[in-house]
Amino acid sequence: MISPISGTTAILVTVTNNYSSSKIVRLRLSGFPSDFSSPDKTVDIPQQSRKDISLSLTIPSNAEKRAYNGYIELYSGNSLIKKYPITIDLSPKVDPITTSTTVENQDKVYYLKINLKNNSSITQSIILDFGLDDSYVIEGDKEINILPEEEIIKQYKIVPLAILKENKTLDLKIKDKATEEIFAKEEVILKSNSSAITGFLTLGNIGLIVLGLIVLVALVIIFKRK
Repeated sequence: MISPISGTTAILVTVTNNYSSSKIVRLRLSGFPSDFSSPDKTVDIPQQSRKDISLSLTIPSNAEKRAYNGYIELYSGNSLIKKYPITIDLSPKVDPITTSTTVENQDKVYYLKINLKNNSSITQSIILDFGLDDSYVIEGDKEINILPEEEIIKQYKIVPLAILKENKTLDLKIKDKATEEIFAKEEVILKSNSSAITGFLTLGNIGLIVLGLIVLVALVIIFKRK
């Protein structure tokens, strides 16, 4: 997969000669539209050695902005030895992966739902980095393959070893498995478990507590007098 940034792009190919004598080979690009220009490249590779060969491909400015599939062909003399698929992608640049999240707090356990969308024309192998230390137990797939244009939903169970007394920000990163390039990132808030206590201590409840304390004090005074 190659995404050119100009009208002419260089395609680097490595050819290895495992024979005990030198070999003359020819490389060419095939399968692309006729107005895509690429000259053949012929090189002499010494025995038991490898050589990097650069092929140039000139793309017309009026080419349709889409992906083009073709081949790199390897010849020895007039015989085709092997051909390798190659994609020239002229599609408008978009984020390879986009994501959205929702999180729920149930009985001190957090349930995170992640929506992942592959916007590219190739399968993306990704890893999920939650940015949390070892005091959190995370259940769910952290390595995922997403097919081209596929949209999937993954669910995760996050359990802190101690009750959260204040909100915790989770820095979620979606990375390329091979290069660790960050495709997408999002901040997720794990809310503290103090909400239940705060909910209980509403003005109405505080009033009842104060009233109960007054009654209790009055009863103590009455019993003391008796």
